[in-house]
Amino acid sequence: MDRDTLRQYILENYAAVNDFPWISNPTYEVFRHESSKKWFGLVMELPRHRLGEPGDDMVTVTNLS
Repeated sequence: MDRDTLRQYILENYAAVNDFPWISNPTYEVFRHESSKKWFGLVMELPRHRLGEPGDDMVTVTNLS
């Protein structure tokens, strides 16, 4: 699933809003509960080596809680 499809799925199926709260990391996208504004998901672009894998290419990482 690509990032746009994931965003569309979350926004259509959950009472959620998304935003990009960090100016220094404009690709980091946060998903929040619409009523409480608490985060439940974060999608970000990271260099592969930050995940302990070889290479410097960028990968999309999703963190859901």
